Amino acid sequence: MPVTRGQRWTAARVKTFAKLWNSGTHPAAIAEVVGLLPRSVAVMAATLRRRGVDLAPRRRGPKGIVTSPERIKKFVSLWNSGASSRAIAAALGIRPGSVQSIGGRIKAVYGIDLKPRPRGPQSSKA
Repeated sequence: MPVTRGQRWTAARVKTFAKLWNSGTHPAAIAEVVGLLPRSVAVMAATLRRRGVDLAPRRRGPKGIVTSPERIKKFVSLWNSGASSRAIAAALGIRPGSVQSIGGRIKAVYGIDLKPRPRGPQSSKA
């Protein structure tokens, strides 16, 4: 349940918020645990930083894909196994046209090595 305006942040709530934030927990999950609205999590992080709480900077993940470790592992596994963009998109609920750019962003943001993919349509001539 969201916290009502004016309700105080105890040391325990601040500690819980900081632990979740620094571990990379999704803002919606943080909101649920500490009793905020999801859109208020980033604002609260900025407020706590101004008050001297040590919070890690958020790294923006690739757009179009939820950046949970499980989803990234699944993307990398499918990519490296040679799955088609359509198969990867279907497995992760994203658009097929965004698979290449997401692969590039995962490599750039997280430093995960992805196998090179062939460019263009592949013919199946035997």
